Amino acid sequence: MLDDFGTTVGFQIRFEKNKSAKTNILFITEGLLLRQLAMDSNLDQYDI
Repeated sequence: MLDDFGTTVGFQIRFEKNKSAKTNILFITEGLLLRQLAMDSNLDQYDI
């Protein structure tokens, strides 16, 4: 089964993102991860 990119799997880089509320797997850069950690050290927006 193929999904549109950004539905099940998405990505986010500095000025571009392709994700939705249905995204289950999100690839991000180290810089974005560090910025998100600085704002929310528990990364509450993500589920593991």
